[in-house]
Amino acid sequence: MKVKAVIFDLFDTLVDSYSPAASKENLQLVASILSTPYEGFLSLWDESFNDCMKGEFKNYQACLSHICRRL
Repeated sequence: MKVKAVIFDLFDTLVDSYSPAASKENLQLVASILSTPYEGFLSLWDESFNDCMKGEFKNYQACLSHICRRL
């Protein structure tokens, strides 16, 4: 089958955000997987959000790498 279209969601472009509790749980999980302190991770995640939205990072992994280096 030939692909005719690709649909993706870029930080709430197509799908509404999930609940604050779910967001916190997901960010806690990411921080844990990366072995980083949650509060520091959250702070830098929030700080980096606008840069992510503007395409300052090549991809999601680059954003996470930036956060880990800063921590």
